[in-house]
Amino acid sequence: MRIRTTYLYFISAAILFVFACKKEVEILPKDATTTRYYPNVKGNFIIYRVDSLFYNQFTSSIDTFTFELKEKVTELFTDAGGRQAQRIERYKKQNQIWVLVKVWKAFVSDKYVEKTEENITYLKLLFPLFKDKTWNGNAMNALDTTSAKFKYKCLSIHSAFNNNKLNFDSCATILHESDSTLISIHQTKEVYAINVGMIYKRITNLRDNTSQVDPTKPISKRSNSGTDVFIYAIDFGNE
Repeated sequence: MRIRTTYLYFISAAILFVFACKKEVEILPKDATTTRYYPNVKGNFIIYRVDSLFYNQFTSSIDTFTFELKEKVTELFTDAGGRQAQRIERYKKQNQIWVLVKVWKAFVSDKYVEKTEENITYLKLLFPLFKDKTWNGNAMNALDTTSAKFKYKCLSIHSAFNNNKLNFDSCATILHESDSTLISIHQTKEVYAINVGMIYKRITNLRDNTSQVDPTKPISKRSNSGTDVFIYAIDFGNE
């Protein structure tokens, strides 16, 4: 009888343990941390190196222009909709001095991130993020929303990423648009790091205008017209 009682005790304990574990998993959703990909903190800044490549069809050359850009959240203010928004000041380094060139705005909630760039508002992130999630990046502006190229997609989540300048442990890669043919490619990607924000962006608009197209080569190796812009985070912090 004692053996049977002991056996029943262990069975009961095991069942309680299983239910307790199951309950804990339900309480802590796996995507709870994805809102940290876009911090909402006054004083946060990111410094970027921007490399712009211009493919000149007439000279058969690639001209490269490089400069440094700084984005800083200088204020959390109440916008016209009564929401707490970010004032983002953008500086360009000129003769080793940061010169204010633009002022943008962002709104961050536990559901989404919207950012106003050049007076156009984009739905940058939609929470919770997970791999293959899609949404309309132009849902908050008047641009054409019927084209598939405006369907943003989360390509990866919580992945390590090297932006050719710095290493980051947990990142999300967002595809903004992707339209490619044998002779052209139009693609934009952004990568966000937890507790930092956007740490990499690439905007590709290239075209192969040669009379003899070589499909065995990637278009980036045979393009002779267009632009390819790389934006790398090289420093970040709070000040």
